[in-house]
Amino acid sequence: MPGILLSSLAERKIVSSSRAELLTLPVAKLVELLQWSDLIIFDYVTGNYDRVASMQDAADKESKPSILHETIHNLVRSKSNGALWLIDNESGLLDSYSLLYGQDNRFLAFHKQMLNTTCLFRRSTVERIRWLHQTNKAGEILVDLVKQFEPLFTPIERSEEVSRRLQQRIAEVNDHINRCFSNFS
Repeated sequence: MPGILLSSLAERKIVSSSRAELLTLPVAKLVELLQWSDLIIFDYVTGNYDRVASMQDAADKESKPSILHETIHNLVRSKSNGALWLIDNESGLLDSYSLLYGQDNRFLAFHKQMLNTTCLFRRSTVERIRWLHQTNKAGEILVDLVKQFEPLFTPIERSEEVSRRLQQRIAEVNDHINRCFSNFS
């Protein structure tokens, strides 16, 4: 994880365009920061807990913040262009929403903490989040995409609940983006 995000998480401060140290970062580091912003948003929306949130959990339980400096699970860097590849082994949507909204909702706080580390976004990510929020049909869109590319797909149990949670989390990210624009534009 980029140092600027680690320090933001530890200090509970937001990385925004008003942060002076961004002016001296090389373009490659800024691009990496935006990739991490996408990762944070993706993990928030899907509820993925086996990448950063699981490390936050371990750091919290063991009172050992240094865990957050270790290699992030289910994340690979492309050898050809350095882009981040988000690997998901089913710890998003169905499984994750059950964990997030179950009896022990520790991971909700971890996701919120990570989301609150950044107010830097790619324009395309903001546009897509806003579109998904406005359509209010993210679950339907997701199922339609899966059906299009996976002919053996059968409807999942609890699809209405998953769709509702997905739309709720998209709305929360949209609200966060709007707050960022209000506070830092």
